Amino acid sequence: MAKMSDAELMKQVRNLAASNSKSGVARELNMSVQTFTNRLLAAASSLGEAPPKFTRKSSAAKACLLYTSPSPRDG
Repeated sequence: MAKMSDAELMKQVRNLAASNSKSGVARELNMSVQTFTNRLLAAASSLGEAPPKFTRKSSAAKACLLYTSPSPRDG
């Protein structure tokens, strides 16, 4: 697969960012999150643009389980 240009990358990211987290966009583009972040920042900088905002947060934060010790009222 040929490396896409900065302009192509930014166009795809803008389309995907409206409904995906950063990790979701990276997955769609078949890149690791670190590689995607580096490419995105480099592309935005070379084009003189700000990186797009991602609308969805990572689902990892939703999957957090909070453990609390039993209350004395629990018996």
